Amino acid sequence: MTHPCRPWGEPPPNSSSDCSSKAKWGALFPCPWTMWRSCAAMATSDCAARAVRCPGRPGLPRTGRAGFTLIELLTVLVILSILMAFLVPRLAGAGDAAKEKLTRAYLVQLEAAASEYELEFGDYPPSQYQEAWGAAPNLTNLGAETFLAALFSDQWDAPNLSEDRLINMDGDAARKNITALGTRDLFEFSDEWGNPIAYIHRRDYGRSDTYLSYDNETGELLESAVRSLDNPVTKGPYKRRSFQLISAGLDGRFGTPDDICNFERVGD
Repeated sequence: MTHPCRPWGEPPPNSSSDCSSKAKWGALFPCPWTMWRSCAAMATSDCAARAVRCPGRPGLPRTGRAGFTLIELLTVLVILSILMAFLVPRLAGAGDAAKEKLTRAYLVQLEAAASEYELEFGDYPPSQYQEAWGAAPNLTNLGAETFLAALFSDQWDAPNLSEDRLINMDGDAARKNITALGTRDLFEFSDEWGNPIAYIHRRDYGRSDTYLSYDNETGELLESAVRSLDNPVTKGPYKRRSFQLISAGLDGRFGTPDDICNFERVGD
């Protein structure tokens, strides 16, 4: 026997709303009108819970949002701009701190190479242009150029020193090839900011050398007079028995407090 509950959009045919008489429907079968009303109530409750349109009758509309409003999008953009303004300077500062550490580590590496050179030849690399090389093209970046030429000479190739850190800031060249690099260019070792690392042998302490470097803030090419640095406590030069290595540091200017050296300065 077919169950009397039909689709609730229409009442069951041939049924009556009078369900008072059990004899009319029998004890085993419920009243079709009562079943129809129960189905209708259950279906309405289910549609409301699902928030969907139900077949067979005008349904309930969906309640989902279409997207962000313009005010919400503008609020997100303002928050992002505030975060960027807060984070960018700190990220840049972290980059400069890392460059300082890398430059200090590189000075240690150069110092070790110079010490090995001294063990081999009995003296540290010169900071004066050698007679065997001919006449010097100029005196700019002199100590840095002779330091590198000695470490990359055809008599002794610097161990563990990469050629990736070589620059020729003043663009000069020797009259002949004086290194094992296959070029007459007079290179310098560079720090993490791309400026030459000054080198001064102990014999040349007190001499003033001209160095070129870039101001890291303005990009201006600078010309600086570089001398060996003295210890204010002992009144004598730092590293008085060997040599000094000096990077212009973050600002790119030699002779300022942020210079990086192969020794700890008093007060640093």
